[in-house]
Amino acid sequence: FHYSGHGSQQDDRDGDEMDGKDETLVPCDYQQSGMLSDDELRSILVQGLPQGVRLTVILDCCHSGTALDLPYKVVASGDGHLDVKKKALHKTMPASPAEVVLLSGCRDDQTSADAGVGLAGNTSAAGAMTTAFRVAISRDKGLTYSALLSQMRQFLVSQRFSQVPQLSSEQLLNLEVPFMPEARTPAPPPPVSHRPPARKALSIGINYLCLPPNQGQLSGCINDSDTMVGVLKDVFRFQDKEICRLRDDRHDMMPTKQNMLASFRWLTNGAAPGDELFLHYSGHGGRQKDANGDEESGFDDTLIPCDFQTAGQIVDDELYANLVQNLPRGCRFWVILDCCH
Repeated sequence: FHYSGHGSQQDDRDGDEMDGKDETLVPCDYQQSGMLSDDELRSILVQGLPQGVRLTVILDCCHSGTALDLPYKVVASGDGHLDVKKKALHKTMPASPAEVVLLSGCRDDQTSADAGVGLAGNTSAAGAMTTAFRVAISRDKGLTYSALLSQMRQFLVSQRFSQVPQLSSEQLLNLEVPFMPEARTPAPPPPVSHRPPARKALSIGINYLCLPPNQGQLSGCINDSDTMVGVLKDVFRFQDKEICRLRDDRHDMMPTKQNMLASFRWLTNGAAPGDELFLHYSGHGGRQKDANGDEESGFDDTLIPCDFQTAGQIVDDELYANLVQNLPRGCRFWVILDCCH
């Protein structure tokens, strides 16, 4: 769906806009019939779509950045790097399972300009944003989301337009796949395992019985592990032989750092397509200074084993390396962490 015309704003009447304004499209009979609000657009265009449908919307108009009230928005950091953030919605909107992508001409607080004859080969007047889109996609229909948005923005800056095109979506976007679905390479089928699928589960509950009461000792974490093992067996039909447990009230199951890392390796080593893995942890979570510069906050998040005072904590980098990094395609891994940070 492409629209080129006036865009505007009007007072928000249902309280779903943080700025108190609905974004609108302006039909030719707006003076008698009024404008089309973003709530109407979302209701008509987005909410009724089923899973498997792709709707691409291009709006070349003023005040169009969030004209469909889509929950995910592409934002640029100070160095120009693009990332996808979930917007803090003032009011939750009914979600759609469809793939909906909106490429809009500017932010909600901006206007979209006209482009004169001669710009980028235009033989007649045109919208600046539509021209930027045509120039970029005509050069390479396989442009990724990030490349398309960046090239459109660069084109408009080079032509001295102040508007900043926006990209938002109903589902979380992978910015490194092509904007045009037909340009995407079909994903290969998952590799075939040479053995029947396996199931493994690990549950860790730590009450920190090594600490004095009321000085970091917990009371419910081992109970949480008992509960989760019960769910695994009663609901998901895991067998005892498929479940490993660590708990600090049993000397043969102590959740030391060494034992936790060894259990992580037991859980994921040898994983193959079709396998189902499950990790549950209930205990203290912590934070410590990031040692390798990969955290925007400057802190790594950690799990805290029962011998943390001598062995230290387990940082998120170690968790990723031991649990996630080497898993093959086609393997499913569920993780439930009941802890701070």
